[in-house]
Amino acid sequence: MEQSNIGPSREAALHAHIEVIQPPRNTAILPVSRRVGMHDRLVKSDKITIEEWQWVSRYCLDLERVQGAKPGKPEFESEHSDGGLQIYDRRAMAATFIRLSDARMSKKEREIVISACVQAHRVCDVAIVCGLLPGDDETMEAFSRRIDAAVKKRVVLAIGYGSGAKKRNSPG
Repeated sequence: MEQSNIGPSREAALHAHIEVIQPPRNTAILPVSRRVGMHDRLVKSDKITIEEWQWVSRYCLDLERVQGAKPGKPEFESEHSDGGLQIYDRRAMAATFIRLSDARMSKKEREIVISACVQAHRVCDVAIVCGLLPGDDETMEAFSRRIDAAVKKRVVLAIGYGSGAKKRNSPG
């Protein structure tokens, strides 16, 4: 009986060598959410008013309602004039509030408010939404420290425009 070679053939060894896949050098990770939105920290440091904070809190809740969540009291709250219960659609009311708020903000400001307050991303992730990028050799911690004030200023402006507290300067 002939003795067989159990190892891989020359063709199989070359084929395996060709198919070695290197992992990508820079892998993108998803932004990390915090437990507290930036609007809570801004109101504690007196950067925004209570009214602006209430607007952002409602904006966060109404975005959840539009997406299908049902936080709060049951949908039958108020009495109708004939003694029956009036049932209203919270999603429609939330969508109206979101639409009116979004009309006051630009697309970039809307993205900033959603990233900073609704999704509660870290300062460095909000900075990237704002268009601020880290240096080539800069760590995210150093980047966050460097741009912290600039990001907070942009978030405060976006909240002000969205809530209607600040008016844009009209040209002319």
